[in-house]
Amino acid sequence: MKHICTPKNSYYYDSIVKWLSIKYGDKIGRFLSNRLAKMIRKTNDFCMDNFRVAEVGTKEVKKFEEQSKNGCCGSYENKFIFKEKNKNRIFLIGYNYGH
Repeated sequence: MKHICTPKNSYYYDSIVKWLSIKYGDKIGRFLSNRLAKMIRKTNDFCMDNFRVAEVGTKEVKKFEEQSKNGCCGSYENKFIFKEKNKNRIFLIGYNYGH
């Protein structure tokens, strides 16, 4: 698979792709990484922490909600649907930003 490079350095994007691909597989990992990258561009704030992802209907959601309380003052969360042949999988993606 080709990597989408950020200007001068794709380290952060590549490491998020790796993290999510290990957790959910290559297709879903790339799908979630691209959605997160779009969210970050919309925020336009580079002081971010507490990146989090959870699949709805799993124990991950509780950890996702707990982690959202431990970051900077602003937060951005969104829900995405990954459509598969036999079922749709719903994911929450979020992070905190600001000072």
